[in-house]
Amino acid sequence: MRLRTAAVVAALAAFATAEAGEAAIETTTTGTVCCPFHAGQLENFGGYKFRGRTRPSQAGQFVYFLYKRPAATRWHKFKVGLGGSDGPGFYVLNKNRPRDAINRRHRWSVYFTPSVRQGYWKIRARFPSQDGYARSAVTKRYWVWQSE
Repeated sequence: MRLRTAAVVAALAAFATAEAGEAAIETTTTGTVCCPFHAGQLENFGGYKFRGRTRPSQAGQFVYFLYKRPAATRWHKFKVGLGGSDGPGFYVLNKNRPRDAINRRHRWSVYFTPSVRQGYWKIRARFPSQDGYARSAVTKRYWVWQSE
């Protein structure tokens, strides 16, 4: 009986070790905002494209878009619709959700407009852990200014 119990315990321990040993596939997310009029600056209600790559990834996985003030601790999802229709924030213009599916070439993109108070803001494209792939993100900092 002891031998059978020891064999069962050893088999369970080996299974648990094998499961714990499987690490998520490391990913790298890179991106840029195209095309600010001035480097490092965005204009309120201007239209911009945030595009990039997440490698490795699979077609159909998602990248989410977030924004915050540099000193803030909490990230907010981009909003959907025309800028200013739901209060201040960054608005997605070409999607019905604040995310984009990755294509077969590991690329993603979103058109957006800022509708926020003047000052520094951070925007982020975040690839959450999906299907055995580890999370990664790219963060950009911009000065958003009021148009005249």
